[in-house]
Amino acid sequence: MATKDDIADLAGQLTSIERELKTIRRDLDDLCEKVKNVSGFRKKIDHALERIGAVERHLGIQKQALPDERHRPRLNDRRTQ
Repeated sequence: MATKDDIADLAGQLTSIERELKTIRRDLDDLCEKVKNVSGFRKKIDHALERIGAVERHLGIQKQALPDERHRPRLNDRRTQ
């Protein structure tokens, strides 16, 4: 059975993971803006964001929008075609 210390350690690890995922998401969003005319990079970035989203969903983390974040259509979004 998990002790209070075990749970506290897990909570600390989860906080660390959340912080790192937010940093990665912010960096990928910045990178996406810088290379939005290069579709190969955009596809890789979209794929990475999908994987991060899957990890966030698996961990039960709600994505918090960044203050300057706005909706960007994905490459495979039919509305952009």
